[in-house]
Amino acid sequence: MAMQHRGLRSALAAAVVIAFAAAPMARATTVTYYIDHSSNASFFPNGHDYAKVVVQDVGNDIEFSVSVVPGHFDPDSGFGISSFGFNHSGGPALTSANFSGLPTGWSANPNSDLGGGGFGTFGWDIDRGSSNRASELTFKITGVNGDTPWDYIGFSSDHADYGHQFFALRIGGFKPPGGEGDSRDWFGGCKPPVVPLPASVWLLVSGVAGLGALARRRRSAAV
Repeated sequence: MAMQHRGLRSALAAAVVIAFAAAPMARATTVTYYIDHSSNASFFPNGHDYAKVVVQDVGNDIEFSVSVVPGHFDPDSGFGISSFGFNHSGGPALTSANFSGLPTGWSANPNSDLGGGGFGTFGWDIDRGSSNRASELTFKITGVNGDTPWDYIGFSSDHADYGHQFFALRIGGFKPPGGEGDSRDWFGGCKPPVVPLPASVWLLVSGVAGLGALARRRRSAAV
């Protein structure tokens, strides 16, 4: 019986070690945030997910994917995103030459005040100019050595009536709610999604619980 206990204890200890070792590997290279604030809360109440921003490592590049969450807008002609702002929170220097894959006619502009001061000043504004809106905006940042998605996530600065956010975007081409208001509005946010615990964490919890049960059993046997 003692031999069995020693074997079980060794196996559980090994599981704990594996869980700790696997934890760094489980860190995602993809980060996702939701845009849940509006500059026109009377028609678009805060707290709803109006858009989604995904930033991820793709080879040696960083890829952005910005999309509108269905269900909150009544699309009209030319519905989509017309501007998107994010922050460069540190790391290697970034210039407009590092942007690739932008829609035709779109450009990357530094230090822009988005939402009429409502969401603050952002390090970069991806703007359509006179080009078409994008139903989904995707682009890459290339040629910046050693950058990660976290280098492009940080709060806006300066005056912000609706609160400083990680991201802001303008959505247009929808039918005004109730037939009133404008057909375009600014939205901002930095709400992370609910992420399930990785398998390594559950392995660690199971290992610790098993060791606790084994210790209690041994104390009972000794009594």
